[in-house]
Amino acid sequence: MAFRVLDRVTAPEGCELDVFRHSRLMGVLAALLVSPGQQASRDDLNRWIWGDSPKKYALTKALSRLGSSLPGEIATVKNGEICSINVPPESVDYLRFRHSWAIARDLARPAPDRLAALRLGMREWSPREILGGLTGEWVVQARSRLRIQQKRAAVELVRVTQALGDLESAITEAEQFLMLWPTDEQVVERLLDCIAAAHGTRAAEQRLADWYAEHPDGSPRLRAYIRDLATPGRSQRVLGRAAHLVVPRELPSQGPPLRGRDNTLDELVSAIGAPARTCGVFVITGMPGVGKTALVRRLANLIKHLFPDGSLHLDLQGFTSPDTAPLAPEMALSHCLTAFGLTDIPSSLADKAALFRSILAERSVLVVLDNARNSDQIRSLIGSNKRCATLITSRDRLCDLTADEEVHVTEIRPLANVAAKSLLVDAMHGEVDGEADLLLEQLVQWCSGVPLALQLVAARLRNQPPSALGGFVSSMGENRAAVLDDRNRLAVWPAYRCSYQTLSPDAGRLLWQLTLYPGADISWGALADIARAGAIKDVHRAAEELVTGNLLECSGGAYRMHDLIRAYATELAEADDTGLGERTRERVFDHLLQNVWACDRVLAPDRGLPIQPCATVEPIRPKDENAAMAWLQQAYGPVMAAIRLAREAGQHRTMWLLSLAVMTYQWRLNLYAAAEENLSAALHLTRGITTPEERSTLHRMLAGCCFNQGRLGEGVAHLHRAIALVEGSGAAADRLSLGRSLHTLGLVRKTEKQEAEAMEHLHHALDVLRPLDDHPTIGAALECLAEIHCDRGEYDQALDLCFKAQAAFQLSRDRNGRASVQRTFGTIHQARSEPGPAQAAFRQALSIYKDLRYDRNIGRTLCALADLHIETGAVQQAREALEEAHTAFTRAGDGFAESVRHRLDTM
Repeated sequence: MAFRVLDRVTAPEGCELDVFRHSRLMGVLAALLVSPGQQASRDDLNRWIWGDSPKKYALTKALSRLGSSLPGEIATVKNGEICSINVPPESVDYLRFRHSWAIARDLARPAPDRLAALRLGMREWSPREILGGLTGEWVVQARSRLRIQQKRAAVELVRVTQALGDLESAITEAEQFLMLWPTDEQVVERLLDCIAAAHGTRAAEQRLADWYAEHPDGSPRLRAYIRDLATPGRSQRVLGRAAHLVVPRELPSQGPPLRGRDNTLDELVSAIGAPARTCGVFVITGMPGVGKTALVRRLANLIKHLFPDGSLHLDLQGFTSPDTAPLAPEMALSHCLTAFGLTDIPSSLADKAALFRSILAERSVLVVLDNARNSDQIRSLIGSNKRCATLITSRDRLCDLTADEEVHVTEIRPLANVAAKSLLVDAMHGEVDGEADLLLEQLVQWCSGVPLALQLVAARLRNQPPSALGGFVSSMGENRAAVLDDRNRLAVWPAYRCSYQTLSPDAGRLLWQLTLYPGADISWGALADIARAGAIKDVHRAAEELVTGNLLECSGGAYRMHDLIRAYATELAEADDTGLGERTRERVFDHLLQNVWACDRVLAPDRGLPIQPCATVEPIRPKDENAAMAWLQQAYGPVMAAIRLAREAGQHRTMWLLSLAVMTYQWRLNLYAAAEENLSAALHLTRGITTPEERSTLHRMLAGCCFNQGRLGEGVAHLHRAIALVEGSGAAADRLSLGRSLHTLGLVRKTEKQEAEAMEHLHHALDVLRPLDDHPTIGAALECLAEIHCDRGEYDQALDLCFKAQAAFQLSRDRNGRASVQRTFGTIHQARSEPGPAQAAFRQALSIYKDLRYDRNIGRTLCALADLHIETGAVQQAREALEEAHTAFTRAGDGFAESVRHRLDTM
């Protein structure tokens, strides 16, 4: 049972999968097998396999087919936002190679064991094409990435063979690899080194001459390399390049193996080891605790052999603790110069820096600057010789440095769940059953992929029996901070505390203020409004300071805070006793209310809400309905959370107004249950602060929620309460509410086939509303009367009323009403056997509904259009309309989608 991806892509025998007959299916399989952790996002898989225009459900079908084709003992395929395949590593050639490569890179192992692992791993590579049988841009990129891994292992195999003294075997292997990569300088250099060691420099010179004869455009750097081999005293130069300097070897041990960082390490090793690299500075940045130091230690030990003149390592103490000052540049330079054996060291910073650059200019040295505070601390420690490499880690993004220097920046992200969980499984010595597996997943979620937190939890797990896991998870769930603030070297909270205490007062306040926003993604507008609550004068600078310090992420036009940083900053917010926290919460409510109201005025411009502008908030100005819907879609989660928080805080007016303002968006997306829950709570909690007209409006909105959920009786009861609250009042607002409630009641009675009562309520509504110029409701009442006359066969009267309704809607900004009256026109023309005008009206209604994204009304209009097509014999057009209607109802979560599907199946 074997999978192959380093040759023609194949699945185990008996699975009936072939790369030529199932290229995309096998493409999905191969993409998962060669991705880190054998998992990839749906977006990536769609883009890789289907390009920029993926077919709907194609990936879902492919994963389902893979799951059914691969028995459980061979592989398990998971379909979600992150898709994955779980296979025994020994069944995949690429995973067997990665296992061998991991052994070979472990410098703590004996060299013969590493050599055996390298030779075993290299056997997995076929001389034929990698990912054979597949095509596409992602395949080209994946082949290139895999070839780099193969070449790196090949060069290491030759190097280890040479180090063990088997020079002839090393030469033979290097020659074989040169056939694969005939112009690669690393392979050529390794071959020349072996030949010079075995047969002398002249033999190496002759081999190089032969190589140049075959490759006249080859790099001239190799001539310098061969001259270096031939120069007397080379061994002394390798040890110092000058008699009075020593070769520093300061790297700490590489530490334990890292989880989930193989790709990052591979990319950095490739970038640093590239023969023609033009960059000598490599910055590794990321949030506190994400594993920058562990990564750079591992990386430095993997590449140190590329730098024969030594390696320097400095802990710059940039964020060690609040009580530890960062290492001054003068002290850092003194350490570096002393490491080279110098005793006569200049006193000034400029002279020290000049001397250090002079030493680096003639050497190939690896410099590791760990835990840098800022760009100023390290600028004087960077030379210009590209044969050297400077590795820098910092919580700060070092934007000043990257703007002035040619710098390769790598941002380290938290670990993926698979890698994070494996670390905890190891801590339990692999003793994990089904229940324990679920508990570990909870711990992974609480640690949010931060290695420092995971290491702390793993250290605690190692000291406990497996039976204590449930209790430990419970204690962490009750007080995560108590676990992560443990007073030892792995503590998470002190690491965050150190970063927090380096912030300016404005940035420090803004950090914890942002935790009071009830959503993960924070727009610039929200951030600015929150900052102004804290009297922060330069909002841009404060936000930039948080982003630069990796305490806040800016991506896709929004700001986001990592879960653990949010948890730490939430404690700061809870400790505030200045009143700023309460002012910030008020500002968050104002921000959301004003912006939701701004969107609602675009979606329902004739709807009047009892909301007043707020002088401290500058809301957005959506250019059209699509922009308003897009903003509400992004902010819907925070708005719903704010409604709940306002209710809990006793801010009942805010809760009521937010519930009203977001209702139009909820109705458009058929979120009637959520709207009803909010409005019911508002009706109950605002009894003492709302007018009869406002309570009447709440009852009418609740009636609409009930009707749209099929509960006509409850809806009618709400309407009668709405009417009773304002009946008899002469106030314009009360009359307006009465007229709208009467219109709604008439609409319900029409639905119940009680036409006489319906017409009575509708005419009463028109009498009330006409003096008030409520054109949208007047138009809706006239349209409803037109539908009643159409049902009676009184088509001329129906058309006349429809034209009057259309005129009323033209006086308003109610596009939904305009679409609805066009649909009614279509129904009347269809009843009059006028298919041409009917189809034109339906399509005009459909165009408006699509622009408004009213999926339920889109579906209803398409069904009416399908009926018209069937009447005219256009069955195929009817089928297409029903297919589109089914999609619209499905999007809306409407149960009518099943009826449409049944109708399609029986056509």
